[in-house]
Amino acid sequence: MMENDEDFADGDIVLVDFRPVRGHEQDGMRPALVMTDASYNAASSYVVVCPITSNTRPWPFKMPLPDGLKVRGFVMLDQIKSIDRRRRVLRFIDHVPNAKMRDYRERLATLLKIAPAHDH
Repeated sequence: MMENDEDFADGDIVLVDFRPVRGHEQDGMRPALVMTDASYNAASSYVVVCPITSNTRPWPFKMPLPDGLKVRGFVMLDQIKSIDRRRRVLRFIDHVPNAKMRDYRERLATLLKIAPAHDH
């Protein structure tokens, strides 16, 4: 597999090779949403992503992508993964608007029981 040295930002949709997998993890080459910010991604060989599926079956931690992107589907927030971007990320596809990323982060925070930061 080719190594990818491109830096990605939160909100980028990228094509990822998730193989090999275990159990019921998402398999194969599929789009995924980058959740970590550009500064982390530039400093690390890892990137944190959530796979995207075309499956429309309702699930509390599966949220739709906004209309108008090159990819249609649902972000699987409960399938979050840290992956080696140089070995698993194949290419950039598109970018999700910041307002929608806030929605995804809020749902992910609910899943992980992370309280929102409060100003003092």
